[in-house]
Amino acid sequence: MVDTETLKKVFEENPNKSSIAIKSECADCGCEVIVNITITSGGFGLQGGVLLKCLPSGFMVKCPDCYKVGSNYAFKE
Repeated sequence: MVDTETLKKVFEENPNKSSIAIKSECADCGCEVIVNITITSGGFGLQGGVLLKCLPSGFMVKCPDCYKVGSNYAFKE
C-alpha cells in the first residue's frame, strides 16, 4: 500500500486541502474508483478504494472488491 510519505507529498502538492479525491480506474477490473483521502489526527484515512505503491514514483488504484480477491499487485491480508 502507499506509504505515509507518499500521501504527505500528495497533500503538499495540494496546499490548504484537508481532503482529496483521486478518480481513476481499478488496475485489475477497470471499473471507476474514487478514493477519498483525508487528513486525520493519526495520519490519513482512505475510503472508496486502495492506493498501491507503483515504482518508481507513483501509485495505482484498486477497487475494494479486487483488493479483497488479490492479484499480482495486491498484498495479501
